[in-house]
Formats: sequence, structure tokens, C-alpha cells
Amino acid sequence: MPTTELGISEEALQEMETVLGNDVRLFRINTLKIGQETLAERAGINVRTLRNLESGHGTSLRTFLAVLRAMERQSWLRQLIPDSALPPKMIVHEVKQPKRVSKPRKE
Repeated sequence: MPTTELGISEEALQEMETVLGNDVRLFRINTLKIGQETLAERAGINVRTLRNLESGHGTSLRTFLAVLRAMERQSWLRQLIPDSALPPKMIVHEVKQPKRVSKPRKE
């Protein structure tokens, strides 16, 4: 069975895509109570692209993010990020000020 560099089987990846797509579909239907056409329009994607996402038939990360934003569910991504992780722009490296170096006195 083919696996990725991290040792995850293609079958497991497909299952994850299917589960995520199904979660999006159920949220759209049960919570938002809107059709695929409406969500696709809000996300700025084609209806066929949304169908592919919801059925687990592959999508890009950009498409997935656009759909989450259109559903106002970016918070779902926070569950994937540890609490201690900060966005790259928020990381501040402590800069140590160089100690003042004095030249030896000439006598």
C-alpha cells in the first residue's frame, strides 16, 4: 500500500478528506441551512469544486480555507494549532544588545 513521506497511507488520507468534506456538508445543511450554490458563491468557487470537497474527491487547501471563511468557521483551524503556537508575524526574537566594547587606553 503506497504511503506518504510521513508514513500515512493513501487510504488514510482519502478517509480524512472524506470525513472533512462530510463535516462541511453537514454543517452547510444542518446549521447554515443553505444550498451548495449559495456556499460556493460566498466562497468564490465553482459549485463543482464544492461538490468535490464535500464528497472527499480532492480539493486544494486554498479552496478549503475559502469555504471555511465563507461559513465563518476559521476557528475550526485553531483546533489543529497548539495553543502555544503563534502566527509567524507574532513571533518576536529577543535581540540582545551588544555590550559596549571599549578600546584599550593608549598611555
